[in-house]
Amino acid sequence: MRLNEHDLLQLTDDELLELPEETLRTLSIKLLNDLKLVVLLT
Repeated sequence: MRLNEHDLLQLTDDELLELPEETLRTLSIKLLNDLKLVVLLT
């Protein structure tokens, strides 16, 4: 997993809205990879 539970719990909608586009893209890739891992493990 690339983002730990603490990292995920710290993210808020408002913080995401303030992030620059490139940071959002990078975060999206990390979240997608984490989601794929969860799907594979279930």
